[in-house]
Amino acid sequence: MEQPVKGQDQYLRTHAPWPIPKCASFTMAKKAGGYWQAKYRWQAAGWSYEARWHERTPAARLVTWPSWRLDRVKAGKGFGPDAHARCEQSLVGDQWESTRRLRYCARRFEDGQASDQDVQWLLNAHYRSV
Repeated sequence: MEQPVKGQDQYLRTHAPWPIPKCASFTMAKKAGGYWQAKYRWQAAGWSYEARWHERTPAARLVTWPSWRLDRVKAGKGFGPDAHARCEQSLVGDQWESTRRLRYCARRFEDGQASDQDVQWLLNAHYRSV
């Protein structure tokens, strides 16, 4: 894609692997690596969601296709009877998993120390785009 085209937001939204609400904000930017990335952000049920689509990234060694990722964050609260830590999760396959664990798998992959399970987690977190 040379540059975003009119209607790109709607096209991507309708081809996402999960529903993206109409209220989601949309941004699209050309990244330093020379590829386009789109982001949708919205809030629901106490979570802040971010769906990201990007073209194939030129330096990618594992995810070598245009892909989607879905992450969510629940803000923490540091005091009171309902205190809780910030929670960051990524959709891996059909389950929400710790984003921290996903980043650990990515770091192990970059260091050449990833297990087969680490690689599978990374692949399952990146949904192939049409």
